[in-house]
Amino acid sequence: AETVGMLLEAGADANGVMEDGTSVRASAVRGLHRFSGNHVKEGIPDCVRLLLEAGAATETPGKNGRMLSPISPGGMSILPECLRLLVDAGADVNALNNRGANYAQITVYKDPTPETIELLQDIIKAGVDLTHKDDKGESFLFYAIPTLCKPDIISRDETTREEAREMLDTLQEIVKQSQPDPAALDRNGNTALHLAAIRPGPATDKVLHYLIKLGVKTDVRNKFGRTALEAMLRNPAGPRCAQVATLLKDPGPLPSGDEAQMMLAVLTNDTATLQNMLGHMRDRDFLTKCLQHAQSASAADMLLKAGARPHNLEQLVRYGRPEVVH
Repeated sequence: AETVGMLLEAGADANGVMEDGTSVRASAVRGLHRFSGNHVKEGIPDCVRLLLEAGAATETPGKNGRMLSPISPGGMSILPECLRLLVDAGADVNALNNRGANYAQITVYKDPTPETIELLQDIIKAGVDLTHKDDKGESFLFYAIPTLCKPDIISRDETTREEAREMLDTLQEIVKQSQPDPAALDRNGNTALHLAAIRPGPATDKVLHYLIKLGVKTDVRNKFGRTALEAMLRNPAGPRCAQVATLLKDPGPLPSGDEAQMMLAVLTNDTATLQNMLGHMRDRDFLTKCLQHAQSASAADMLLKAGARPHNLEQLVRYGRPEVVH
């Protein structure tokens, strides 16, 4: 920031353009995509502040009459502090980044904090179009899914828990304002329910309930032929809890494929189905994966006897197999 200040004082143009066509202001906002460490992150907003004070424009004309914002193409690297500076400087909140996303879409993608919620509310007050879809046809709802799942509504700390619930309620109300289309799909044919089901987070269960209440169908299959439930069960990161599987099982179709059906049985503690399937399921790696998600000692014991490998002794003791430990 000190260097930027010296250059501006020496007469550098705050609206200058680099050889690749990128404006100086855009480079500052993006942090050159290389920032790391708190001291560098703190310097990026300082640079943006100096450029704005020196007269840098908040957006530039693009093709087809479209106004372009200096936000990075995916919007992932821009700091919320930079978004705040631009909004406070009177930026056109409907200006788009290279992906066609406006300020609301980029902001709602950020980690939920009181500051980002307030910023989002200010962007709405400034007249942002919440119904806008980016160049790939994705709406505000699709950008909001990761953030909706993050508030720690299950925290042991009561204050944290209450603040998280308040943030989630506020975000859900904003999503309603965006007039979400329950039938909307992303480029891979996923509904909002697909995206939430594979997203780990303290509030995922609540978000799934919310989306179903909005009217998102549970029986829609994406381009890979999977419903939201099947996508969750087959997710490389692994399914996370029995509640998610139960929530999706009741209103939607059962998954196809032995592995998906067995994982569902494990998650819902359906020991009768599990026992039947273990008669022909012998893949030890998959059985071991199932063991990680066992919801009872009975299910775990079945999996261990069928050949699942425990990850540690604690897992064996937890599921009552002291003879294996000895």
